[in-house]
Formats: sequence, structure tokens, C-alpha cells
Amino acid sequence: MRIMNKIYYLVMSMTVILLAACSQDEMEQKEETLPELRVMVNHPSSISTRASVNGLATTFESGDKIGVFVIDEIGDPMKINVAYRYNGTNWVLDDPSEKVYYSPNCSYYAYYPYVERDNNYWDNTIVYYMDNPNDFFEYFISEWVPEYDQSTLENFNASDLMVGEGTDNSETASVAFTLNHQMGLVRIAYYDGRVQQYVEDISGLDSKTYFYNKDVNNCPVPYNTGNHYFYYIAKPGVPIEFWYMDTMTGPRPSTINVDEDKGFITTTEVSPSF
Repeated sequence: MRIMNKIYYLVMSMTVILLAACSQDEMEQKEETLPELRVMVNHPSSISTRASVNGLATTFESGDKIGVFVIDEIGDPMKINVAYRYNGTNWVLDDPSEKVYYSPNCSYYAYYPYVERDNNYWDNTIVYYMDNPNDFFEYFISEWVPEYDQSTLENFNASDLMVGEGTDNSETASVAFTLNHQMGLVRIAYYDGRVQQYVEDISGLDSKTYFYNKDVNNCPVPYNTGNHYFYYIAKPGVPIEFWYMDTMTGPRPSTINVDEDKGFITTTEVSPSF
């Protein structure tokens, strides 16, 4: 009797394995009949208050990457955090061997800038069936920390977290993402007390010289556009303390209360003694 039971369970186990294999094969065959996904990404400069930012680049640069998620009709992930890279003209798979297929039954989500995280991280932090991209990426957004030193354009852009849901086009097998800013933007004017006016040409003011305190860890350093303003990407609603160089007294603190609205510009000024 025990031998018969063992044979029965062995047969059942093999049947389950074969069915799973067939199911996997059918899924792969089904994918291969679908067209490969084409990705387009709209920078939020066309719809954001930052569109009026003077001297600040608000377009994607060649080499920028986004992370794309493909979710099926019942809320299960088909593709997780696939990297697409901008080559200056189009968005292409960063790893060409990782094929992504288009289906009108799927939902598509994306974020910028791309970061490498394993699937366990996303499985533990993302609720895949959420319809709103802000809800979809809620934990990821909440734990995002902008770079402290944003004196370079690379670090500045790497701090500018954006998320969005894709709008698909079945005729072209494409998905267009319009990304929205999730951080706030601080705009800093430099006031020259000697001549009682704001400095319009700030190209000669090095950020790491005029906004730095060597005795402070994680000292925020803004990006210098060279025209009118310094800029710094910060978490909405979280006060930050800048240190700016006063020619008479040395480094001086300046607390900025960042607006709570995502993508909003908070304007402030520094006015060193002379």
C-alpha cells in the first residue's frame, strides 16, 4: 500500500511539473507573437512650473535612464525595473537582450532616474495593482534622498525624482510616459549689499566656495546655472539648512522652509556682508 502511495505521489508530482513547463512554454510563445515595446518619455518641463526656470536645462540628456514596470490586467508584474536609456534621439533598452513586449492589456509605470534594486526590494515596497503612479511608487518616493552636493548637473539631475504612468498606443505598440516631479525646487538669489542689487551673472560664483561649511556633514551645495539663480532639489515640506560664505564672518547658516507641493519652486535669497 505504501509503495502504491509513493508511486501515486510521484506521478502527480511529475504531472504538475509538466503542466507548469507547458504553461511557461505557452507564455513564452504568446510573448513572442507580441510586438516589442516602443518607449517615449515626455519631460515635465512642458507642464511644470519649472518650465519658466531661467538658465536651467529641463530636458533629458543622452545617457539618462528610466526604470519601467509592466503590470498585467490582474495586477501581477510582467517586467520589473527594466532600464531604458536615452541615446539622444530615442529611448532604447539598456540591455538589448532583455526583451519587453507590448500588450494593450497591460499597465506601464516608469520613474527617473534609474537606480539598481533587486526584485525583492520592489516586491516588498510596491503594490502592483495601484492605478495611480504616486501610489504605485509611494514607498520609493518617501525614502528618496536627493544628493547633498548638487554643484554638478549630473548630481542635480540625479536628485530630480519623477514618476508617471504610460499612455499606450496599440497601433504603434508604444507607450508614452509623462513624468511628474516628486521633489521640490529651491531657487536662491544672491544679493550684493555693496551695490544694493541682485547679482544677475553668477557664473563667477563657485557653488562649493559660496555654499559650504567644511565642519558640517552633508552640507547642501546648490547648482549654479550661471544666470540669476542657484538651484537645489529638496524633499517637499522638509526644511533644509544651507551654509553660505559671508566675506566678513565666514560660513553662515540659512534655514529654508521648502514648500510642501511637489514640483513647486521655493524662492529665497542670501545676502553676505561686505
